Amino acid sequence: MLYIEDDLGSRLLVRQVLEEAGHVVVEATNGLGGIEAALREHPSLILLDISLPDVDGYAVAGILGTFPTLAPTPVVALTDDAFGPAGRARTLVAGCDGYIDKPIDVERFADQVAEFLLSTRKVRTPTDLGKLNEQFVSGLLGQLDDVKKTKERLERIDAAMDELTAELGVKALLDTVLPRLAAAIGAIALVAELTQPSPDRVVGRAPQAALAVHVELPPAAEWKHPLALAGRSLGFLSALYSAEASPSEDDEALLRVVAHQVGLAVENARLYEREQSMRREIEAQDRRKDDFLAVLAHELRAPLAPILSSMEVIAHAAGDAGLVQKAREVVERQVRYQAGLLDDLLDLTRIARDKIELVRHVVDLRSVTAAAVEVSRPSIDERRQTLAISAPDDRLLVSADPVRLEQVVINLLTNAAKYTPSGGAISVALDRRAETVMITVRDSGEGIPPEMLDRVFDPFVQVSEAGARLRPGGLGIGLALAKRLVELHGGTIEARSAGRGQGSEFIVRLSVVSASEAAGVEAPPESGAAEAGPAHVLVVEDDRDTREMLRLTLEVAGHRVAVAGTGREAIERAVEMHPEVMLVDLGLPDVDGNEVARQVRAALGDAIFLVALTGYGRAEDVRQAEAAGFDAHVLKPANVENLASVLVRRRRGAGLL
Repeated sequence: MLYIEDDLGSRLLVRQVLEEAGHVVVEATNGLGGIEAALREHPSLILLDISLPDVDGYAVAGILGTFPTLAPTPVVALTDDAFGPAGRARTLVAGCDGYIDKPIDVERFADQVAEFLLSTRKVRTPTDLGKLNEQFVSGLLGQLDDVKKTKERLERIDAAMDELTAELGVKALLDTVLPRLAAAIGAIALVAELTQPSPDRVVGRAPQAALAVHVELPPAAEWKHPLALAGRSLGFLSALYSAEASPSEDDEALLRVVAHQVGLAVENARLYEREQSMRREIEAQDRRKDDFLAVLAHELRAPLAPILSSMEVIAHAAGDAGLVQKAREVVERQVRYQAGLLDDLLDLTRIARDKIELVRHVVDLRSVTAAAVEVSRPSIDERRQTLAISAPDDRLLVSADPVRLEQVVINLLTNAAKYTPSGGAISVALDRRAETVMITVRDSGEGIPPEMLDRVFDPFVQVSEAGARLRPGGLGIGLALAKRLVELHGGTIEARSAGRGQGSEFIVRLSVVSASEAAGVEAPPESGAAEAGPAHVLVVEDDRDTREMLRLTLEVAGHRVAVAGTGREAIERAVEMHPEVMLVDLGLPDVDGNEVARQVRAALGDAIFLVALTGYGRAEDVRQAEAAGFDAHVLKPANVENLASVLVRRRRGAGLL
């Protein structure tokens, strides 16, 4: 028998199956070669592939039928699914005696060929050919009608997707498009089951089905297709069909098209929603930044008026000691307030960059709280608010940085005082439950709306009658700083409130340290009132006013003071004078302070105590100063207490702060 086939794999497979069945196989790889082989070999059966490279199989079958010597030889077409019913009918019209589907069934193929060998080839009359042509044409017309219907449904799918916009959002988009698409593919409803980013189920009923009485009845058929994009699953799309619909393979293909369109639409809508959410957040951050800068400018500028006024009083009322003292107190209070604002901002920045280091000791939470109350009480008394304190008799030991933990309590008390009206009540309660100690600060003030409870710890957010905004009276960073400091200690902080006008409650939770664990642990250094003896001090500062005030402050304290305005001058005077202490500004105009320290340390060795004066207090700034040879690091503005503490440490031989 003759096998006309251009595909090598198919030829090898067919040859193997037929030769195992006892047949002799002759091969041809194209149409013309096959015709020539048929005339030469006179085979008992011809197997003909329809898809040939030179002449298609239909033409080859027609040509073979014109040769009388080949009239008794059966011709069997090998076709695949792509040809469909109309293609198979065309093989009969072309002159084939039948067809076998590809890929061949290895188990049945030899028997199928044997049936064609045993059958007697029917001689076709013109009438037979006419009937075959009529069947073929009818099949083509039916296929064209199916194509036309499919084309119309695809056009309806395009129309359903037309004019849709991602701006609708996912839910609104699906509510709009699913009913249209259901009508386009002949389903009573489409159901989108989304799994990303959160589960959701949206049902869209075709308009005609939505009005039908039977619409609530179970569907006769349900087809489900995955919603996926770039290999990422978004969920599933189900098509529900009525009993009259009788969905076909074409309907399944249409559902795949619809699922792809819906997947694209959902993804676009989600991307748009995400972009809009990010845009809103950026705009909100911009507004908060602008509000913060406005309030910061106000908070830094506001103290200048009383400071300038106080300076005028001091200048013109030198003979009135009482009035001068009041003016000095105003200046000191306002300067400390400004310094506190800047310290809070720097602390928040250090924590955000993970640049703050805790100096932990085992401390009694009662003493830390008492120190915080002592600092906060003047502002509470000024507002005529009552302050109640309760604590157990037993010690509440925690491993903490006492300075930072005191800062937490001060910030909570300051917040309570700010939002509690005059005459209101504030309380601080300490308690222990199991292995946890709690600090609870309550107030009878404005309270916190439920929607703000999660935001009160955000930087620059304050609660007012209008909701969340910045307002005069602080920068809105006290609670944010408290939260971050508590978390650095491994604890938690929680805000509670019954709502507007119901007061607030803030609870700090920390792990306790048992007495056995505390044994042998270094206690925090006592803030003794030791005084530094007079010393010979060289002040290095390029700002004239700052330099002069440092000189006067130190001279009033009994020290002998010399000054230098540049780095080079400082190095020369230090080598010449051999001072005991040298205060060096790091931001000098010619030689930076660290280099000054290196050269002076190289020249004078350990005989001099070097103190860095700077506005930068980050951990890396301290490390750089230590590496340059400084013994201490003091943040500006340096007051009398700061300087006295540093000079006391010189006497004790303490290391770098």
